Amino acid sequence: MGFLRGLPGTRKVTLVKGEGTANERRLAIEGQVQGRQGFFPLNVPIEAGDVVEEPDPRPGMDVLRRSVERVEIFQGHGPLSHIEVTWGLPPKPAVAKPKALAIGEFHPRVSEVASALYADGHFAQAVFEAHKAVEVRIREASGTDESGTRLIGAVFGGESPICSLTKRKGKLGRDEHDGRRLMLLGAAQAVRNLGAHELEGIDGPSAIELLGLASQFMRWLDEI
Repeated sequence: MGFLRGLPGTRKVTLVKGEGTANERRLAIEGQVQGRQGFFPLNVPIEAGDVVEEPDPRPGMDVLRRSVERVEIFQGHGPLSHIEVTWGLPPKPAVAKPKALAIGEFHPRVSEVASALYADGHFAQAVFEAHKAVEVRIREASGTDESGTRLIGAVFGGESPICSLTKRKGKLGRDEHDGRRLMLLGAAQAVRNLGAHELEGIDGPSAIELLGLASQFMRWLDEI
């Protein structure tokens, strides 16, 4: 610790490197932490962009977080060598990175097109690709070369639809088919036809719900 040892403000803190990434590391370090600056030994691997955390001494508070804006190395004689850190703007609260969608959670064709996009935070694109995959699946099942709401109407509409969305018979079957057709029609108009650009701004939970809807559609199509 050199000249830092015993100075006011010298204490143990946590150095967070690569916060929010797959390579995030949390290291226990010791240094002198002040309001606008921090001082650490040369062997501390602190860099601009890192975050320093420590318990908040105020009643009812949790953690104090400081972001590293600038790092200067002072290599003097023996114990005078140290690292001087300037704190930047308060870091955003730590947010866990969304996990990849497991194959078992959604229909395999939804996971295939949406999992990596969702895990990288591209929620709108993930939803768009999942619902586009539903449309592709309907074309495959029916041999119909249409898109969007026209595809839904051509394949599932009329008295004798090309494909049925239920295995039930009689009035109950007709009602189930028509209800599922209307759900597909609404999703085609409200999600698929908008495109990824118009869907921008949806958050992770909303994306999960829309991905779940696409997954249910795929399971209905499995029965065709």
